[in-house]
Amino acid sequence: MKAQRQNKLVSAILTLALGILIMYMKQGVVSIAMTVIAIALVVYAVLDILNKKLTLAIIKVLAAVAIGVLGWTLVEIAMYIIGALALVYGVLQLISFFTSGGFKNRNILVVIFALIEPVVSVVAGVGLLLSQASTLGWIFTVVGILLIVDAVLALVQCIADR
Repeated sequence: MKAQRQNKLVSAILTLALGILIMYMKQGVVSIAMTVIAIALVVYAVLDILNKKLTLAIIKVLAAVAIGVLGWTLVEIAMYIIGALALVYGVLQLISFFTSGGFKNRNILVVIFALIEPVVSVVAGVGLLLSQASTLGWIFTVVGILLIVDAVLALVQCIADR
């Protein structure tokens, strides 16, 4: 039980650190992550060579080179895809809500909470398609805040479980 509590504590501290990094470094975190992924792929490729798995090693080295050479181009392509998917998802959710009569006989607060997710999806999707830089800035800030809140709640729970 003590080890489980220590794992929760370490996880909460790491989540807090990640939240702070994401909130303040924003796109810098993506650059660091791409570098770490490329290095990990090279390490795994070397291990595959040692295990005589040449095909896997070549694929991993090519992926590492692609990340190194293309870098932010891959991220931009991914952001356009995520933006399009978020926009479509939000629009479909809004259509479903209004065609199913989701607002009938409901408290206004319930309707507002039901509309938050699809509206945020549409706004994020449009933002990612039209202005990735500013949209990513606020997305990183929101994700950072959520991670910090999650970490603080986990730390409080660890302290309360003593």
